[in-house]
Amino acid sequence: MKGIFFLPLLLLLPLAASAQLVQIQRLGAPNRQFAGLGFGADLGVTTAIQYGRVIPIGGHPILLSAEWAAPVGKRVFDDSRVGLQLSGSLHPGRRWQIPVSLGAGAVFTQNKMARLNSLNLLAGIRPGYYARRWHLAGDIFYNKILAVHLRPSEYYREAYYAEAQDGWYRNAGGQLKLGLSGGLSLGRNDLTLRTGIAATEKGRPNVLPAYAVIGYGRWF
Repeated sequence: MKGIFFLPLLLLLPLAASAQLVQIQRLGAPNRQFAGLGFGADLGVTTAIQYGRVIPIGGHPILLSAEWAAPVGKRVFDDSRVGLQLSGSLHPGRRWQIPVSLGAGAVFTQNKMARLNSLNLLAGIRPGYYARRWHLAGDIFYNKILAVHLRPSEYYREAYYAEAQDGWYRNAGGQLKLGLSGGLSLGRNDLTLRTGIAATEKGRPNVLPAYAVIGYGRWF
């Protein structure tokens, strides 16, 4: 029976991370829009697309963005992630900034073991130096899997636990990432790179203990 409670986290790992790729020094005026692509090893080899719009909140420019992602080589309707995030800086307009992002998302995945749908909360902070055309910053990210709806397959019931039941499971785990983020801005185009180490919220190495994500974005 113990295995059924660890199963959700293990199956969701390749899709649970966020691929926020925005250059925070670009937020400037309201109504700016952003579209981006991301690719890399981020708890699994994943590709992502993103769209965002700058909106004013409390007199500060905040990027509201939506993201869709899927593992490379998978059937996109079997394994995918969707999410919404708000991103801004605690020191907007300065070279030394503390960008933060908060969001929520859902993951949908199925394989030989089970079909799972999860609800996640996301939080990130990237303190560092943000010049007009480039940045170098830390990359700290936490993803909490709040709840997972699990539907075990017949194979899982026959091979592992015959009494496994469909249902919602709380406190399914989470992931931590710690690394560096860098990027260049060329005209309306952004190039970014994020890399570092990744582990579970209890400090245990993931199947892929490191991550590296390349991103391209365009403002319009």
